[in-house]
Amino acid sequence: MKINCSNPECRQRVEVDDVLAGQSVPCPACGVVLEIPKSKDIKFSCADPSCSQHIMVDVSEAGRFMKCPTCGKVQRVPGNPPKALGTAAIPRSKPEAPRPGIESKLIDNKSRARKLIVSPLGKLICGWSLGAIIFLLLITGLQHWTKASLPLHIKQISDEIYLHGIGDFRNNPPQIHGNNMLLLKYVSDDVDVVQVDLKTLTTHVVKQIRSISADMGFVWIGWSPSSRYFAYCAKGAKHNQGIFWCDSTTGKELKIFQMDESERAQSGIWLSDNTLVLTADDCGVYACNLSHVVWHGKLGEPGLTKISSCTNSDGDAKAISDHEIAYTDKGGLWAFDFVSGQVAEITDFAGEVLSDLDYSPTTGTYLFTAAKTSNGNQTEICSYAPHQLRRSVLQHNACNGRWIENGKGFLFLDKNTGGSDELNLQTANEAFRPNIFDTGVMNLHSVAVGDKEADIYAITCDERGQSSLVRYDIATRKRADLLQIQAGYHFAYATPPIEATTTNRSGQVVNYYYLCPSHLQPGRKYPVIMDMTSSSRHDHGRDAEFLANCGIYYVSPNRLDITKWGVTPTEDNALAVYDAITNIPNIDPHRIYIMGESITTGTASYLVNEYPERWRGLLLVEAAAYPNIVNASSKKTFPSVFIMIGDSDQFNGTAYTFGGAEKFLKEASGRLIPSRISYERNTPHAFQPENYKDAYGKAAVFVLNQY
Repeated sequence: MKINCSNPECRQRVEVDDVLAGQSVPCPACGVVLEIPKSKDIKFSCADPSCSQHIMVDVSEAGRFMKCPTCGKVQRVPGNPPKALGTAAIPRSKPEAPRPGIESKLIDNKSRARKLIVSPLGKLICGWSLGAIIFLLLITGLQHWTKASLPLHIKQISDEIYLHGIGDFRNNPPQIHGNNMLLLKYVSDDVDVVQVDLKTLTTHVVKQIRSISADMGFVWIGWSPSSRYFAYCAKGAKHNQGIFWCDSTTGKELKIFQMDESERAQSGIWLSDNTLVLTADDCGVYACNLSHVVWHGKLGEPGLTKISSCTNSDGDAKAISDHEIAYTDKGGLWAFDFVSGQVAEITDFAGEVLSDLDYSPTTGTYLFTAAKTSNGNQTEICSYAPHQLRRSVLQHNACNGRWIENGKGFLFLDKNTGGSDELNLQTANEAFRPNIFDTGVMNLHSVAVGDKEADIYAITCDERGQSSLVRYDIATRKRADLLQIQAGYHFAYATPPIEATTTNRSGQVVNYYYLCPSHLQPGRKYPVIMDMTSSSRHDHGRDAEFLANCGIYYVSPNRLDITKWGVTPTEDNALAVYDAITNIPNIDPHRIYIMGESITTGTASYLVNEYPERWRGLLLVEAAAYPNIVNASSKKTFPSVFIMIGDSDQFNGTAYTFGGAEKFLKEASGRLIPSRISYERNTPHAFQPENYKDAYGKAAVFVLNQY
């Protein structure tokens, strides 16, 4: 019940409980005793005698003017009217405490605000405010969830791997001459040629080779027989492959020979300080002379000369004298004499492929790995003595054999024990010695035999990428850690690739490899990126290592040792690898993404078109092809799409262009296919290292946030 104070100087409106009707209470503002009406209503009659309408109003209307509802005459409601807000007199004495049951409310700004809240406008404002708060909470929660799904220090990990890479010594084994060792350190797209003094255990960089990559024709040849020169192949001034002949002391380039545009060397061997022999990807064999030498026909002329009578399909060759080479061609073992110009077949093993060729001049015996063409996964290390016409199987299910002790013993990798991290040897007078470096948690990156074949040198690498040079003395069986040749990562972890095989639908053996997440936890499921690109090139291996450090399995349906750009796995091989990796316990079969780069985006897009239910998403780098999404709306399982492209990409027609990517994105969005695009500013079709760093960082976020 609401009444007005009867004090003319106060007239405060007071609200009391209905149970106090007919009682006396003090005014909470001035203390005057107020008589509470017995009823909440005031009843009176219209003052117009001709009307006399009975009127009933709320007690809070006391003292106010109103119109008679019948005659309309204005008249005053009996009682005292309230005083205007802000004019109530300040009480001269402390008012008495209100009696129990009395609720007094001053008509001030707070009471007006309460009225506003319960009004329709107030309710609308409150609703919108509450909705905005909920929206902000959702956005904030999503941001925290996104950050939580990414690894800690992802920026620092990316910077370490892409910008301050510690380098990789895996690609080429060191070479030893006397007390000196020559090795390569790959960092990003650069190579440092490092010389190690094995007496003083000191190192210095002989030469820095800038902006190299396997697809630009980089091939390391190394020291000449006297270590006077070293040579390598790389992109030349005319964009052809060049053979660079350098002084081994100063690193100065003494001569550059240019290959024809259609030719590219795959490997090289020295016959002498004057002559190199190159095997090319067109199966050709070339002689490269620094100066004239008395050989058959034009073979002795300075410069490059193709040996028309030689074909080498495997790029595996070995010098057997200063004027002869031996080389493999599928199952055949051949020799070529540069003086006579004659080719001779040493032997032929039908139905086999020979590789890892080595030769001992002391015994005149060859060592090689033989694989059956019907099952490339089954390999044997064999020796062949031409003077005895005898082939001997030295080790089953092994590879990468090398002679030691002047052809009396040999090193090899045992494929039964997981491959490249366990080096075994067999000497002439002793039993088999397994895992001579006993690396434990270390990874074995490369191995070299000393020039007297009495010592074995290896470069080992721990999980942080710290690399060390280690020596093993064959006679004493002692291992010695010589020196640390590079410090490791601080945030990132070095993750070694794991090689594996499976069989496709045609029964053919498929070689592939993968990298596990760097912090693999038992029982946890991880996403996968299957990359169609031939990714074992050192300049692309950073991408795989970065993804592994982000907690993503990296899988390549290619064999590990591919160095030629653009080698694309067949659809059958890719599907066989897909089926194989789903059996790995830690792989999440519902989060397998497929990736293609440039030319390999065609295969990736085809597999998405034909088998959309297998893939969680499609990642396209420098896209040259896109999946057909005309009927995608009928495929409920069509995967999400993430495109990484340069905003200046205008390569070879509209399919490669910046505009083509935007067109595809628009079509995908119109069919409600989750799609995203990452633009690399001022970038053409060919990405640079900084572009890959940015693009793969965004790809990791795309995958880990389960798009």
